[in-house]
Amino acid sequence: MKHILEADSIQLAFSGRKILTDIYIKCETGKITGLLGRNGQGKSCLMRIIYGKLHCEGSVRFDTKYNIEAYKRPDLLLFLPQFSFIPGRLRLQRVFKDFNLDYSTFAERFPAFGGKEKTRIRHLSGGARRTVEIYLVLKSESQFTLLDEPFTHLNPIQIESLKELMQEVK
Repeated sequence: MKHILEADSIQLAFSGRKILTDIYIKCETGKITGLLGRNGQGKSCLMRIIYGKLHCEGSVRFDTKYNIEAYKRPDLLLFLPQFSFIPGRLRLQRVFKDFNLDYSTFAERFPAFGGKEKTRIRHLSGGARRTVEIYLVLKSESQFTLLDEPFTHLNPIQIESLKELMQEVK
């Protein structure tokens, strides 16, 4: 079944400065939609609005139903912020358990992680940490996933592997 996410008539201003004006975006399951723009133009703000963590004028709809707190519905929407969101003290095996995902399947796809399930997140490089985070949100059961600056800290090989994964799960 195809699902639709729509953000309509989005307007956002900070201290009188308009950041977003009459924004409309439509996303469908089974497709990858990109959001392009210069730094500071409101892309991250728009994602936080859709996720329900930043309030503004306008509406966000999932299959024509309004939802202003999508962050309370991980089955509906997951969000990967620009910056790392997993507490550094946690071990990989715990994080995968919390997301109800199998670590060995991940390690098969990304062999550099083989035998590292007891490693704490804080001991991973920035690229390794980002790879784990992207994998977790993409493989979790959710209708939609928002990725803010997903390829930060990644090398070209990691980027290609994760693009392949995105194509598979879309």
